[in-house]
Amino acid sequence: MFVPKYLAARPLMILNRLTYYPNGRLDAERVETDNIDQATILPFEELFNAGPSFDAIMPHASEVAVKWTGSHDGQALMTCSYEGQVFLSGVLVAAIDGKGDAELLQMFTKSLESIPLLQHVTAGRTNPFAALHERPERPLLGVVVWPTLPADKFEELMGIELLLSTVFLRRFGRQ
Repeated sequence: MFVPKYLAARPLMILNRLTYYPNGRLDAERVETDNIDQATILPFEELFNAGPSFDAIMPHASEVAVKWTGSHDGQALMTCSYEGQVFLSGVLVAAIDGKGDAELLQMFTKSLESIPLLQHVTAGRTNPFAALHERPERPLLGVVVWPTLPADKFEELMGIELLLSTVFLRRFGRQ
């Protein structure tokens, strides 16, 4: 079996994911990305063939679009949409460039504060990602789930950010 060069002899990768849900719940989890079946992420690899950024329709899901703005320093912003409705926004930092990570995390949290939907969902409480830049875990993925999808469609699509992040980190998140 052919193993791409960027996958060969790599140390175990743990991705720290913070997810904010519309009901106000903030989940933190550590995901061992090496346990993700290679066949599951294979369709997402082609999206990164031209580099760390893309704006594309998902393979095998023409109603799902992703705008991924990444850098070779292991940082990325993402927006996932279903039939034109944003259902997921996120930020990913890998600790290759600490200053760049801090700036991107700060920019992400500031941008969230200006979104009326988040203000409505949080009912005036502090932005749940206000202290995101203070978290020491790396790589770190912060995700906001927007209340735009029916529960069954959300269940079907949840995890796309993890699969995209896994491919990105394998290619661009290593020193």
